[in-house]
Amino acid sequence: MKRLIYEELVDWKNDANHKPLILDGVRQCGKTYLLKQFGSKEFKNCVYCNFEESPELNELFDSNMEPSKIIRDIELLKSVRIVAGDTLLILDEIQECEPAITSLKYFHEHMPELHVACAGSFLGIMKSKASFPVGKIDTKHMFPMNFCEYLMAEGEKSLAEFIQSDPDPDEISKPVHETLLRLMRDYCIVGGMPEIVQTWISHHDINKVDSLQKELLQNYERDFAKHGGNMVEMLTSIWTSLPSFLSRENRKFIFKDLKKDGRSEDFRGPVQWLTNAHLIYKVNHIKRHAYPPSTEQDDTQYKLYMCDIGLLRAMAGHPAGVMITENDDTHLYKGGMYENLTVCELMSAGAENLYY
Repeated sequence: MKRLIYEELVDWKNDANHKPLILDGVRQCGKTYLLKQFGSKEFKNCVYCNFEESPELNELFDSNMEPSKIIRDIELLKSVRIVAGDTLLILDEIQECEPAITSLKYFHEHMPELHVACAGSFLGIMKSKASFPVGKIDTKHMFPMNFCEYLMAEGEKSLAEFIQSDPDPDEISKPVHETLLRLMRDYCIVGGMPEIVQTWISHHDINKVDSLQKELLQNYERDFAKHGGNMVEMLTSIWTSLPSFLSRENRKFIFKDLKKDGRSEDFRGPVQWLTNAHLIYKVNHIKRHAYPPSTEQDDTQYKLYMCDIGLLRAMAGHPAGVMITENDDTHLYKGGMYENLTVCELMSAGAENLYY
């Protein structure tokens, strides 16, 4: 799972000038699992600290920014040894301990040889009043599983490698093409959130998948209330409107449909918030073809897409069968789904800015 990110983590480990690392990404995209897997495989030992599960850890950072003392206390509390070069120290749910965020600067300055990797809610980190250690940390972003990663999880490694080899479309046989289409339709139903993918692979029960997807969507809306400040209502309105806009002919985000006399300025803050949280992708409008396209960008028009294709399907409320049947009444909906799928694949592949 997440082979590209894993390889990037290995490069980070082997970099003599590495800094403390923050792995960010949308909630439940597999950050903690990946860091634990990386720690167990690439280091002699891995020490895991979760500030949400063990609030007493917060007190180690509250009045102390000296890394050697923090490490000593973690060793005593957890009965472990932390040895630079041999140990990966994972600080999970770091947003729950603002001094821990600040301490990363001192880990970089006073104990640069120790590998420290952090994960947590990016929403909480953004909201944190802590002194963010700009220039003293490395950051890497983790996306939900893309289609090739989903194929590998399904045990279809050969098909994943076939796609990654960039085959000539004319040389793909009909049976292989039909198999890939079937698996892609499954992927549009399930999406790329690791726990949901694992549940599907283990049970192939769409009801279990639906239940997990709805629970995750509810958790995101709770995050709006927790971290969104005075934008909660607007955040929720934008988020829940995505399936509706993507089911239209032009997929455009229409301001006045959400707010009477709505203007682009009214939505700039909430849209940026959702983008920073990696919950949505914003695709900007350009007035004409140009290079670079940003020179022709129209900031008052854009399209918005959801971070995960399976969550879009769940939020839209359509049964899974819609994706595997031919029905003219749903062609706009499925068109929006596949457009969203394309955006997710491009972002996962490393695209930074998309335009239409």
